[in-house]
Amino acid sequence: MSFIIIPASYSFYCCCRPISADAGTTPNSFTFIAQTGMPLDTLIVSNTITVSGIDSAAVISISGGQYEINSDGWTSSAGTVNNGDTVTVAQMSSSSNSTLTSTTLTIGGVSGAFNVTTAHRVIPMQADLLHGGVPRTMPMTVWAAIMARR
Repeated sequence: MSFIIIPASYSFYCCCRPISADAGTTPNSFTFIAQTGMPLDTLIVSNTITVSGIDSAAVISISGGQYEINSDGWTSSAGTVNNGDTVTVAQMSSSSNSTLTSTTLTIGGVSGAFNVTTAHRVIPMQADLLHGGVPRTMPMTVWAAIMARR
């Protein structure tokens, strides 16, 4: 009896396209939609992606957040996913304004980042003490010109 040993890094060619030895667990690429203007210190949940392009269970892991598979509970531990599974990620936004945080999900060696940027600092408008504390919506020079005509 004879055996042919093929290294794991060896690629086969079929129908004019390469098929790597690990093609069964390497998914199609996936994308999470970046979120901007998010509130501070808040759990931000991503869009849901559907795992595709694999024909056997693939390893899933995350850095900087948590994920859930098929709405079956959140985890940050490594696990496995199958073709057709849905995956959602979540992370806490920064406690500082205008700050980017990122969570990276990896499935079968393919990674996708979920980026969250917090809102800019909001500066309250000055109140017009002459008119009951109602905020001014025009520059002071315009306001002064109006008042001078009275």
